[in-house]
Amino acid sequence: MAKEKALEVWSGLPTWAKGIIAVGGLAIIYFTARTFVKKISASKESQDSKESVKDATNDRASLLRKGLRPSFNQTQYKGWANSMEQSFEGCDPWGNITWGADSPLGKVSYWSKSGYNVAKIFAQLKNDVDFLELAVAWGVRTYDECGILTGNVENVDLFKAIDHELTDAERRDLNKILAKKGITYKV
Repeated sequence: MAKEKALEVWSGLPTWAKGIIAVGGLAIIYFTARTFVKKISASKESQDSKESVKDATNDRASLLRKGLRPSFNQTQYKGWANSMEQSFEGCDPWGNITWGADSPLGKVSYWSKSGYNVAKIFAQLKNDVDFLELAVAWGVRTYDECGILTGNVENVDLFKAIDHELTDAERRDLNKILAKKGITYKV
């Protein structure tokens, strides 16, 4: 009886209403499935990020035992990590062309706003311990993704955040900056 009533209501609807209901139903299915997949992916990414921070902490302890010391205090590393997170939040405009002394590479280069911020920070690092201190200060973070209805970039370590936010060219240039400083880690 209820099935017949539902069929009668459906048959009585105009074509445009049936279309709206069909599209709405598909949208609900899509967003539900997308949310489910994102949750599973975020859980795996969160575990990977925690492992990465643990590895950075262990590497840092090993270098400290060998006599290498950080060049800055903990507040500086945390401030840099916070600055990087702020520049990763939301959408990132392009258009920073840097020249000569203004360029973290010492030559003409092209950066997004967040890429330039990371490059300026990396240019101040002096050794592997500094890089690891920054990675540990970043820890595992969640920040706003660019775009409407995109949610957040969830539970990422420094490496994953940089990989998510910056282009291949920017990451290549960041690795050049690190290599010039004798830093063996790459992003």
